Amino acid sequence: MPKQFPVNRSLKFTVAAGAPVAEWERLSVTAKLIHKQQIYRGKVEAEKNRGEQNFHCGVEIPQEGYYAVYVQCRGLDIQGSPFKIRMMPAPRPEKVVVSGPGLKGGLVGEKQTFSIDAREAGYGNIQLKVQGEKGGLSIDMHRHESSKHIIIAEYTPEYPGKYTIHVFWAGLAVADSPYSVSVRNSKNGEGPKNKASDSWSIQTPSSQLIEPVH
Repeated sequence: MPKQFPVNRSLKFTVAAGAPVAEWERLSVTAKLIHKQQIYRGKVEAEKNRGEQNFHCGVEIPQEGYYAVYVQCRGLDIQGSPFKIRMMPAPRPEKVVVSGPGLKGGLVGEKQTFSIDAREAGYGNIQLKVQGEKGGLSIDMHRHESSKHIIIAEYTPEYPGKYTIHVFWAGLAVADSPYSVSVRNSKNGEGPKNKASDSWSIQTPSSQLIEPVH
Protein backbone atom coordinates (compact mmCIF):
# COMPACT_ATOMS: atom_id res chain seq x y z
CA MET A 1 0.00 0.00 0.00
CA PRO A 2 1.48 3.38 -0.99
CA LYS A 3 2.29 5.88 1.74
CA GLN A 4 -0.39 8.52 2.10
CA PHE A 5 -0.05 12.29 2.46
CA PRO A 6 -2.54 15.20 2.45
CA VAL A 7 -2.55 17.56 -0.53
CA ASN A 8 -1.36 21.16 -0.28
CA ARG A 9 1.42 20.26 2.15
CA SER A 10 5.01 20.11 1.00
CA LEU A 11 6.28 16.54 0.74
CA LYS A 12 9.81 16.70 2.21
CA PHE A 13 12.59 14.14 2.45
CA THR A 14 16.40 13.95 2.49
CA VAL A 15 18.76 12.05 0.19
CA ALA A 16 22.21 11.16 1.55
CA ALA A 17 24.79 11.09 -1.23
CA GLY A 18 27.59 8.59 -0.88
CA ALA A 19 29.12 9.58 -4.20
CA PRO A 20 31.31 12.66 -4.81
CA VAL A 21 29.42 15.93 -5.04
CA ALA A 22 30.10 16.28 -8.77
CA GLU A 23 28.09 13.14 -9.43
CA TRP A 24 25.05 14.57 -7.68
CA GLU A 25 24.96 18.07 -9.14
CA ARG A 26 21.91 17.29 -11.23
CA LEU A 27 19.73 15.62 -8.61
CA SER A 28 16.07 16.19 -9.50
CA VAL A 29 12.66 15.39 -8.01
CA THR A 30 9.54 14.88 -10.12
CA ALA A 31 6.07 13.69 -9.11
CA LYS A 32 3.94 12.19 -11.89
CA LEU A 33 0.24 11.41 -11.59
CA ILE A 34 -0.05 7.72 -12.51
CA HIS A 35 -1.85 7.03 -15.83
CA LYS A 36 -2.07 10.76 -16.56
CA GLN A 37 0.23 13.49 -17.88
CA GLN A 38 0.18 15.76 -14.82
CA ILE A 39 3.72 16.47 -13.53
CA TYR A 40 4.94 18.43 -10.50
CA ARG A 41 8.59 19.34 -10.21
CA GLY A 42 10.25 19.67 -6.83
CA LYS A 43 13.16 21.62 -5.39
CA VAL A 44 16.50 20.34 -4.13
CA GLU A 45 18.86 22.06 -1.69
CA ALA A 46 22.35 20.73 -1.02
CA GLU A 47 23.95 20.67 2.43
CA LYS A 48 27.44 19.63 3.45
CA ASN A 49 27.93 18.19 6.91
CA ARG A 50 31.31 16.87 8.06
CA GLY A 51 32.34 15.95 4.56
CA GLU A 52 29.04 14.26 3.74
CA GLN A 53 26.59 15.60 1.20
CA ASN A 54 22.86 15.66 1.93
CA PHE A 55 20.14 16.87 -0.39
CA HIS A 56 16.90 18.20 1.09
CA CYS A 57 14.09 17.61 -1.38
CA GLY A 58 10.58 18.96 -1.46
CA VAL A 59 7.62 18.87 -3.82
CA GLU A 60 4.12 20.31 -3.46
CA ILE A 61 1.29 18.27 -4.96
CA PRO A 62 -2.10 20.05 -4.93
CA GLN A 63 -4.11 17.31 -6.64
CA GLU A 64 -5.41 14.06 -5.16
CA GLY A 65 -4.46 10.72 -6.67
CA TYR A 66 -1.74 8.09 -6.96
CA TYR A 67 1.73 9.36 -7.86
CA ALA A 68 5.17 8.08 -8.74
CA VAL A 69 7.89 10.30 -7.25
CA TYR A 70 11.10 10.08 -9.27
CA VAL A 71 14.39 11.04 -7.63
CA GLN A 72 17.06 11.06 -10.30
CA CYS A 73 20.73 11.88 -10.73
CA ARG A 74 21.73 12.88 -14.23
CA GLY A 75 18.48 11.43 -15.53
CA LEU A 76 18.89 8.05 -13.81
CA ASP A 77 16.78 6.84 -10.89
CA ILE A 78 18.49 6.51 -7.53
CA GLN A 79 17.94 3.32 -5.55
CA GLY A 80 14.25 2.81 -4.73
CA SER A 81 13.01 5.39 -7.23
CA PRO A 82 10.26 5.84 -8.27
CA PHE A 83 8.46 5.93 -4.91
CA LYS A 84 4.70 5.27 -4.99
CA ILE A 85 2.52 7.59 -2.88
CA ARG A 86 -1.11 8.55 -2.60
CA MET A 87 -2.22 12.14 -2.12
CA MET A 88 -5.37 12.41 0.00
CA PRO A 89 -7.88 15.26 0.49
CA ALA A 90 -6.54 18.02 2.72
CA PRO A 91 -7.65 17.79 6.38
CA ARG A 92 -10.52 20.09 7.36
CA PRO A 93 -10.62 20.24 11.16
CA GLU A 94 -13.48 22.75 11.06
CA LYS A 95 -15.70 19.97 9.68
CA VAL A 96 -15.16 17.61 12.61
CA VAL A 97 -18.27 17.38 14.82
CA VAL A 98 -17.72 16.49 18.49
CA SER A 99 -20.78 15.85 20.64
CA GLY A 100 -22.09 13.91 23.62
CA PRO A 101 -22.60 14.11 27.39
CA GLY A 102 -18.99 13.15 28.09
CA LEU A 103 -17.91 16.65 27.07
CA LYS A 104 -19.51 18.03 30.23
CA GLY A 105 -18.35 15.47 32.78
CA GLY A 106 -20.20 13.49 35.41
CA LEU A 107 -19.63 11.45 38.54
CA VAL A 108 -16.58 9.51 39.67
CA GLY A 109 -16.83 5.86 38.60
CA GLU A 110 -19.56 6.41 35.98
CA LYS A 111 -18.66 5.83 32.33
CA GLN A 112 -18.99 8.83 30.05
CA THR A 113 -18.97 8.92 26.24
CA PHE A 114 -18.79 11.36 23.37
CA SER A 115 -18.51 10.96 19.61
CA ILE A 116 -16.18 12.44 17.00
CA ASP A 117 -17.67 12.59 13.50
CA ALA A 118 -15.04 13.10 10.78
CA ARG A 119 -17.11 12.12 7.73
CA GLU A 120 -16.61 15.52 6.07
CA ALA A 121 -13.14 16.29 7.42
CA GLY A 122 -10.92 14.87 4.67
CA TYR A 123 -7.92 12.71 5.49
CA GLY A 124 -6.27 12.70 8.91
CA ASN A 125 -6.15 11.20 12.37
CA ILE A 126 -7.95 11.95 15.60
CA GLN A 127 -5.79 12.64 18.63
CA LEU A 128 -7.01 13.43 22.14
CA LYS A 129 -5.08 15.10 24.95
CA VAL A 130 -6.34 15.35 28.51
CA GLN A 131 -5.16 17.85 31.09
CA GLY A 132 -6.10 17.26 34.71
CA GLU A 133 -5.51 15.13 37.79
CA LYS A 134 -2.84 12.54 37.01
CA GLY A 135 -4.49 9.16 36.50
CA GLY A 136 -7.90 10.66 37.04
CA LEU A 137 -9.27 10.47 33.51
CA SER A 138 -8.02 8.29 30.66
CA ILE A 139 -9.87 8.09 27.35
CA ASP A 140 -10.25 5.01 25.13
CA MET A 141 -11.30 5.30 21.49
CA HIS A 142 -12.90 2.89 19.03
CA ARG A 143 -14.72 3.16 15.73
CA HIS A 144 -18.50 3.31 15.63
CA GLU A 145 -20.01 0.00 14.54
CA SER A 146 -21.94 1.65 11.69
CA SER A 147 -19.25 4.01 10.35
CA LYS A 148 -15.47 3.88 10.33
CA HIS A 149 -15.47 7.68 10.09
CA ILE A 150 -17.03 8.15 13.53
CA ILE A 151 -14.98 7.61 16.69
CA ILE A 152 -16.54 6.82 20.05
CA ALA A 153 -14.53 8.09 23.03
CA GLU A 154 -15.13 6.61 26.49
CA TYR A 155 -13.76 7.30 29.94
CA THR A 156 -14.54 6.43 33.55
CA PRO A 157 -13.12 9.15 35.84
CA GLU A 158 -11.18 8.02 38.91
CA TYR A 159 -10.90 11.36 40.71
CA PRO A 160 -13.09 14.46 40.98
CA GLY A 161 -11.85 17.75 39.61
CA LYS A 162 -11.63 19.94 36.57
CA TYR A 163 -10.30 18.42 33.34
CA THR A 164 -9.64 19.80 29.87
CA ILE A 165 -10.07 17.62 26.77
CA HIS A 166 -8.29 18.72 23.59
CA VAL A 167 -9.41 17.23 20.26
CA PHE A 168 -7.09 17.42 17.24
CA TRP A 169 -7.60 16.44 13.61
CA ALA A 170 -4.39 15.93 11.62
CA GLY A 171 -2.56 17.87 14.33
CA LEU A 172 -4.97 20.82 14.20
CA ALA A 173 -7.51 21.74 16.89
CA VAL A 174 -11.12 21.11 15.88
CA ALA A 175 -13.87 23.69 16.31
CA ASP A 176 -14.80 24.41 19.95
CA SER A 177 -11.78 22.50 21.30
CA PRO A 178 -10.71 22.39 24.13
CA TYR A 179 -13.65 21.22 26.24
CA SER A 180 -13.93 21.80 29.99
CA VAL A 181 -15.07 18.74 31.95
CA SER A 182 -16.17 18.72 35.58
CA VAL A 183 -16.06 15.46 37.55
CA ARG A 184 -17.83 15.22 40.92
CA ASN A 185 -18.05 12.60 43.63
CA SER A 186 -21.19 10.47 43.85
CA LYS A 187 -24.48 12.09 44.92
CA ASN A 188 -24.00 10.99 48.53
CA GLY A 189 -20.57 12.58 48.60
CA GLU A 190 -18.66 9.32 48.68
CA GLY A 191 -15.52 8.93 46.62
CA PRO A 192 -11.83 9.86 46.50
CA LYS A 193 -10.68 13.35 47.32
CA ASN A 194 -8.91 15.66 44.91
CA LYS A 195 -5.23 15.00 44.56
CA ALA A 196 -2.53 17.63 45.05
CA SER A 197 -2.53 20.47 42.54
CA ASP A 198 1.01 19.62 41.38
CA SER A 199 -0.26 16.33 39.89
CA TRP A 200 -1.55 17.90 36.68
CA SER A 201 -0.31 16.22 33.54
CA ILE A 202 -0.85 15.73 29.83
CA GLN A 203 -2.08 12.32 28.73
CA THR A 204 -2.11 11.22 25.08
CA PRO A 205 -4.06 8.07 24.17
CA SER A 206 -3.45 6.31 20.86
CA SER A 207 -4.65 8.26 17.83
CA GLN A 208 -7.11 6.96 15.24
CA LEU A 209 -6.33 7.26 11.52
CA ILE A 210 -9.35 7.92 9.31
CA GLU A 211 -9.55 7.99 5.52
CA PRO A 212 -12.05 10.31 3.82
CA VAL A 213 -15.47 9.20 2.60
CA HIS A 214 -15.41 8.43 -1.13
